[in-house]
Amino acid sequence: MLASNTADIYRNTGEFLENFPGSASRWCARVFGAVQPLHYGTFGGFPIKLFYFVMALALTYITSTGMMIWFKRKAQQGQPRLKPEATWRGMTTGLTLSLSLCALLATIGGELPLAAIGLATWAVALVAIRFAARPGTAVLGGWLASAGLLLAALAINATAAIGGETTSWLVNTILALIATGPAAAAARLRSRRVSNAPPVAANPVPAE
Repeated sequence: MLASNTADIYRNTGEFLENFPGSASRWCARVFGAVQPLHYGTFGGFPIKLFYFVMALALTYITSTGMMIWFKRKAQQGQPRLKPEATWRGMTTGLTLSLSLCALLATIGGELPLAAIGLATWAVALVAIRFAARPGTAVLGGWLASAGLLLAALAINATAAIGGETTSWLVNTILALIATGPAAAAARLRSRRVSNAPPVAANPVPAE
């Protein structure tokens, strides 16, 4: 049940303030205490966590594809938004690249500031794609790099899986499934670029 357990309240300095006894608290305190488990899905066990995960992926997919549909429609109307589209592609591709790099670094281990590294990678990729002469080529490279980083993390973690650790097998399966995403996106982008390429004349007329 949401907010039914006791909760200890501390200051930012770590000083203990008070304890909420959960079910014995007033309704307003229980509603406030329910915000965090509702936000993070820390109630109901694994099914709720899996549901939250699927819904988060769905929201991300709908947002990303919705923006691309809007950019495509503007281009069909003769009003292309080239720079905003490049910025959006840089933001989404850069985020995927930064998360893939952090996954690899986390697999390697060590005391690394993953948050700072991830944010820096995201910013660099966004700027690089935003100001690239050919944003499509930069996006394609970002997808391929993301897939490569995830496959590298998979290869490193494979040694632990060989030892029979169940958790390692689960992590490897998740990495393999996630790596198919950027790989499929890169393949789709490449095929689209090939299909949109201008046809080459069979017998070109030489210039006079």
